[in-house]
Amino acid sequence: MKPTRGLPALRLSQLPKERRVALGSLALLVTLLGSVILYQRFAVPETPQSLPGPVAPGVNGESPPASASEEVTGSVGQPDTPVPASPPVQLVSPLAGRPQVLQPYAYSYSETFGDYRLHPGTDYAAAAGEAVFAAGAGTVTRIEDDPVEGRILEIDHGNGLATRYGGLGEVKVGLNASVQAGSEIGQVGARERVHLHFEVVVDGAPVNPAPYLKP
Repeated sequence: MKPTRGLPALRLSQLPKERRVALGSLALLVTLLGSVILYQRFAVPETPQSLPGPVAPGVNGESPPASASEEVTGSVGQPDTPVPASPPVQLVSPLAGRPQVLQPYAYSYSETFGDYRLHPGTDYAAAAGEAVFAAGAGTVTRIEDDPVEGRILEIDHGNGLATRYGGLGEVKVGLNASVQAGSEIGQVGARERVHLHFEVVVDGAPVNPAPYLKP
C-alpha cells in the first residue's frame, strides 16, 4: 500500500488578504513582546529586598515592645537633659557647707507615688530649723504649701533661670522681695522626712542642679 500523504501545505499567498494581515500583526506583536522580555531580563537589574536592621533582644531573646523599652529607658539612671557647657549663672549652695545628697536629680523609684519617675531636683540632708540660703540674687515669685514637698519658695534670677526650695518651715522673706546670693530665706521644716528639696529651673523646666552650683 502506498503511504497516506498528509494534508497539503498551505501557502501564505493562498490565504485571503484579511487572514494574511491578521497573521502578520500577530507575528509582529509576538516579536515585540519577546524583545521587551529580553530587555527586562538582561538590561534592568533586580532590586534586592532590604534586610531588616538588628533589633535589640528582649527577654528570652524576644524583641521588647516600644512601650516596654521606653519604660526601661526612663526608669533608672540620669535623664537625657541637655546641660550647657558653661552655665550662665553660678549658684551657691542653699545649705551651709557641703550638704549630703539624699536623692539626686535622676529617674528613680518614688515611694510616694509608687512608680518610676523623674526626681526633678536634689534632696539634701538637713536638720529641722537649719537655715536655707538663696542660691543667687533675684526676686521671690512664689511661696505656697505643696502636699508633697511641703512649703515651697521660688526665686526668679532672670533670663529664664529660677530656683525652688521645698520642705521649708519658717519663711523669712515675703513675696516679691529682692534677695541676694547667700542671704537667708527660711528654715528647713520639721516633717516626717526632714530634708531640703532644691531645684534649678530653666525656661520653666527643671534641669540637673549640679552644673549650676559652685564647687
